[in-house]
Amino acid sequence: MAVELHGGEPLTAGRDHLADVLRELAAQPCVIRVSLQTNGVLLDKQWLDLFEAIYPNIRIGISLDGDAQGNAWRVGYDGKEVYPRVTAALRLLANRGRAAGVIAAVTPAILGRAEAVLDHLAGFAAVNAVSFVPCFDISIQHPTSTPGRRVPARRLLQQAALEGVGGPSWAIQPHEYADFVLAATAHWITAGHFARMKLEPAVSAIRRLRGLDTGFCHFSNMKCDHIFTLYPDGRFGSCDELPWPQARLSRLDQSADVAQVVAA
Repeated sequence: MAVELHGGEPLTAGRDHLADVLRELAAQPCVIRVSLQTNGVLLDKQWLDLFEAIYPNIRIGISLDGDAQGNAWRVGYDGKEVYPRVTAALRLLANRGRAAGVIAAVTPAILGRAEAVLDHLAGFAAVNAVSFVPCFDISIQHPTSTPGRRVPARRLLQQAALEGVGGPSWAIQPHEYADFVLAATAHWITAGHFARMKLEPAVSAIRRLRGLDTGFCHFSNMKCDHIFTLYPDGRFGSCDELPWPQARLSRLDQSADVAQVVAA
């Protein structure tokens, strides 16, 4: 079993809680790999010390949408860009001799700039893989709900981005994503980045065209059949990209019996 700590932002669970989770996973012989996907904002020396002490082989992924211009949609609670804090985390990882993969959302902020964005990400010594994922959010019409009357700065930015015609300002169309991926792949080859950095979805597409398998679930024959999701409130379901409640299998806070989970 491979376990991925995802979110939301998993580091907001706190060091004590995440330490308990990692100790439990380290004690399970069936767990062969643990990875953590984080926006990098909270990642510091104390977190890395914790990982090295409890689960030194943990794989770390960073969410960074290219350069400062491309990452401008990612802001803190105060509405300010988090790019400087994320890049500081990447430099910290490099100083510790750690590698990290980057997941970069393709938004209008990086369209037409595939070469420059890829060069920028390749410039970080810690980055050994980049996965460009599409931001197909055209159908979103309303901002995320906010508890209380006071609307935070980040939500005001989101509301403003929803006021235009044709969907949110951060969304793209499928043909735009295809053009971006093709341009990024061509540059990944000609610039020689392939020698030290994996690129998705390029590598998985190439492997399938050559008759080889891949671990990238979108290109795997198993697809969602081998992915399960556990939510903080006890819900247990299949792949989190499938619609809820159809994807629901069980509730672990109500029936933690292994046989019942397997049967579900």
